[in-house]
Amino acid sequence: MNASATIRASVISTSGISMHTGHLSQLKEWPNFVSVVPNCSSDDIEVGSYVDFDLEKGRKSKLRRMFTTFPYQDAMYMVAVLYTIGGILFTINSFFLLLPLVAPSMNFSTEKSLALPITLIAGFSFFTLAGFLDLTCAPSAKYDVPKIMLAEKPEPQTHVPAYLGSRDWAAVPQSGRYAELLANCLPFQAGVIHFLGTLFLIVAAFTSYPGVLDTTKPTYATFVYGPNLIGGFFFLVANTLLLISCEQDVWWKPNLWSVGWHSSFQCTIGSLHLFLYAIFLFTDLDFACAVTTFVGSWTYMIGSFLGWYVTMEVC
Repeated sequence: MNASATIRASVISTSGISMHTGHLSQLKEWPNFVSVVPNCSSDDIEVGSYVDFDLEKGRKSKLRRMFTTFPYQDAMYMVAVLYTIGGILFTINSFFLLLPLVAPSMNFSTEKSLALPITLIAGFSFFTLAGFLDLTCAPSAKYDVPKIMLAEKPEPQTHVPAYLGSRDWAAVPQSGRYAELLANCLPFQAGVIHFLGTLFLIVAAFTSYPGVLDTTKPTYATFVYGPNLIGGFFFLVANTLLLISCEQDVWWKPNLWSVGWHSSFQCTIGSLHLFLYAIFLFTDLDFACAVTTFVGSWTYMIGSFLGWYVTMEVC
């Protein structure tokens, strides 16, 4: 779930500009040079003019950039990384939840009192920070514009993102921008729903900390199980909306050749298991809770990692 990166990608995809290379390698429609060249003289051709093709911009290139390029000033990059770290923490948490049921000999004294709640709270803290940053930078992503880099040597057109703290990045957007995004932008709508779900889930994470609430009283189910159920449902709605509306040309046709689609699909599967986990909390099916958490955490982590990979194209 990276609404701001989805917004930026949708805005820039129509400009024909390669993101991180600055090369005009994504033009959707080339001009008719055959009809133009006969009417031009040699004086009309500027020395040094060229169109540069980026032959290295492929899957290996983006994968390499994930571990060699760190644009930490770009909010979209930070959102992707924070979600990935949160997904890793959830995966660790799911191990602590499942292992005592399948391998009791691996239990340790502070597993339930420290390991489980701390990894859960830390994971949702990263998700909350990522969601807040995602919504904050969405207006800047919407109004990012291509710029021409001026230099003595001819340079290709490039996209210059609005970095955190820069003049182009609006920490306090102009009046009406959020209303416009909320009314017309599906990725932003999904991001808002996802962030609301995160708030419910982090409340559940804190209230479930050992000693905060009495597990034998009805208030425990109200303030732990209830927020988990609402948050899981919001996650499922948000990721499904992003998958169907933004990653597919038509709602019923999967875009199997798109890494972005697979990222959203994995996050949707993870959200479904998170929702099922919340339902199982109202029962005594501890093993079902552990399995759904384990599967959901892994799929969400994979989806977040793929989302980080996709984000490198627009950072």
